[in-house]
Amino acid sequence: MFIKWPSTLPADIYHTSRIGRSKASSDRVREKAKIQRGTAAAAMAARDAAETSLRLADTRATRLRERVEELTKQLQGLDT
Repeated sequence: MFIKWPSTLPADIYHTSRIGRSKASSDRVREKAKIQRGTAAAAMAARDAAETSLRLADTRATRLRERVEELTKQLQGLDT
């Protein structure tokens, strides 16, 4: 006794399998894009933080330079 499979069953299984693989592939692409967006956002935030830090360091350096000039003038005044 042999059981005859309906002729549509293998095709249905094949298409279901292809749909599953396509969905999995699509999910991977979406997840990769999500990770890339997150990485880009983190990179932009790091860049902004670095720029802020550099501006702060530049401001401090300017103030220190001005203070050194002021103290140098005071020393020169004491020497004369």
